Amino acid sequence: MKTKTADRDASLSAAYVAVAVSGAVLLIGAAALFGARHAAAVALGVVLALSNLWVLERLVRVYLSSERGRWAIVALVKAAVLLGMVALLVKAGTVEVLPLVAGFGALPLGVTIAGLWPVASPREES
Repeated sequence: MKTKTADRDASLSAAYVAVAVSGAVLLIGAAALFGARHAAAVALGVVLALSNLWVLERLVRVYLSSERGRWAIVALVKAAVLLGMVALLVKAGTVEVLPLVAGFGALPLGVTIAGLWPVASPREES
């Protein structure tokens, strides 16, 4: 019987790192070019991006290994909560939309970079 030594796939770990690094670059750029208020909105977007990736990882893992119907509802609720939270923050004037979206852009940017970067496959034990 062969088992993987790691709980998480190496490419998924690379995606987390790439999203975090992309977010840090966007955050530094926002702070240097636009100031603290925009940097805070970018930081919030990066936090939302990383937490969204984490939740999606958990949802997909559970969705593929169990009954699919109820997890589809959980995914729908997750999306609604994310959009609702962003809408409340923007409507209240707490954050501006464009820097928040720029920070959340770390997710597709990081996932793309991680997908293009070669990652070693996990070792298998016999």
